[in-house]
Amino acid sequence: MTTGPPTALGRHRTDGYRAAVVPAVLPAAAAVITVAVVGAAAIELPIGLGVLGGAVVLAVVIDAPVRAAYWYLALAPLVAGFGRDSVVPLVRPGELLLVVLLIGVGVRFARDALTGHPPAALVRYRITALDRSIVAMAIFSSVVPLLWRAARGYRPLMDDLLYATFIWKYLLVFVLFRLVVTNRRQVRVCLIIMLSIGVVIGAVAILQSLNVAGVPRFLAAVYDEPLTALTNNRGSSTLGTSHGTADVMAFDLGLTAAMWHHRMGPRLLTASGCVFFGLACFASGQISAAFALAVAITTFGFLTRRLLQTLTVAIPAAAVATVLLWPVVNARLVGTGTDRIPDSWNARYFNLTNYFWPELFRKGNWILGVRPAGRVPSYEPWRDWVYIESGHTWLLWTGGVPLLMAFAWFSWHGLAGSVTLAGSRPRSGAVGEVGPVVGLATAIALSVVFVLMLFDVHLTLRGPADALFPLLAMLTVPTLWPSGHRWERVLGIRRLRTLATVGHPSPVGSRSPERAGGRSAP
Repeated sequence: MTTGPPTALGRHRTDGYRAAVVPAVLPAAAAVITVAVVGAAAIELPIGLGVLGGAVVLAVVIDAPVRAAYWYLALAPLVAGFGRDSVVPLVRPGELLLVVLLIGVGVRFARDALTGHPPAALVRYRITALDRSIVAMAIFSSVVPLLWRAARGYRPLMDDLLYATFIWKYLLVFVLFRLVVTNRRQVRVCLIIMLSIGVVIGAVAILQSLNVAGVPRFLAAVYDEPLTALTNNRGSSTLGTSHGTADVMAFDLGLTAAMWHHRMGPRLLTASGCVFFGLACFASGQISAAFALAVAITTFGFLTRRLLQTLTVAIPAAAVATVLLWPVVNARLVGTGTDRIPDSWNARYFNLTNYFWPELFRKGNWILGVRPAGRVPSYEPWRDWVYIESGHTWLLWTGGVPLLMAFAWFSWHGLAGSVTLAGSRPRSGAVGEVGPVVGLATAIALSVVFVLMLFDVHLTLRGPADALFPLLAMLTVPTLWPSGHRWERVLGIRRLRTLATVGHPSPVGSRSPERAGGRSAP
């Protein structure tokens, strides 16, 4: 039996169904949200305010999905320091925020599909090598080690399940930004939001490291971190981690330097931003912050062919920063042992050699990993847990050689795409083009993460991971690439005819809207 095109009567019934159902969705949702808000407010005021805030964010995102990216960049760094269970059991506020944003985008896409307008973002979604590499990291950090652990007769613990979600979370962040950020103007807004929030994080870190204005006590009262960890001249800021603060400041330094180089915005303002973020990175009080700055500056100088000029400016600036933030530097010097090695590095080596490496290299555990959880109980009475403070050890401990290779695959394609975009010529010789800025900033961020994985798990560290994966997603925006550039090949895009034929006649591998002379999708 063959089926022909829908009749006018069939279309009329379908349109009538949509016309009846779709307008009823939003009032029903509003009624449910109102009941939830009133009920929560009757139980406890903070919960009610939280539900009300979530409802507002949800409504705003449904109205314009791109706002999900804006909200995430603005709020995730500010709530990252709150502990798990502080709002919802087993969930951090940043993870709850991501769920709300994804629901909002999903509701909008569903509404568009019901009204006969398939979301262009889904129709034109192109699977890149970055997508595949992040999926591979997620699988080899969760599914494979859990199955391997079960095959050896161990039951997965709650710690294993929680750690197994880390990379899946950032895969969702990556996909979210790929779906909602689709043109140059939106990318520009995202960059401005990142820098604006970076200024807040950096200012709090500087004040905290100098122990002024009661900032450490305020952070200890609001965020899930003990006062002793906040008053040792280290800037953890709103992220709740000084390592993460150093990374984010290095990322923002790279972004402002890229904007300065490509004349995106007033040069005096971007130059001042470089100085500020450099100081804020120092204020984190971490030895690894010096490595982050060195990697960021070297990568910028190498890719822009200004290495000598960059070092000529950076070395005196580092000396000035040392003077201005001497309490921070002095605290690190006091924490150096007689062997001139920082005490934290000696402790890190002790933890690796006594807690992790013996188990990792026993009976070939390094091949498929030990377990997803990146911490073990301590046999010393003064602490409860010992964490892995080596990114490469964490890769082998969690997923063995497959996860290590997936991370190398991810880094290679991310650097290939970002370096290529950073070196691309702006369209028609325009000044301040956002594409090369995104490419250069992403290359710097990836280089910092790749090198600093020697010292800690910077790939999934809250703060830098919340900035790195959105930057990687922006690399895939077609309109950032110059006309005539074979950017599909650089990003490893494959044709997906099943998606390309749903409401869109041209194949996925065809020309981008701007290369074809058309307008980009909103």
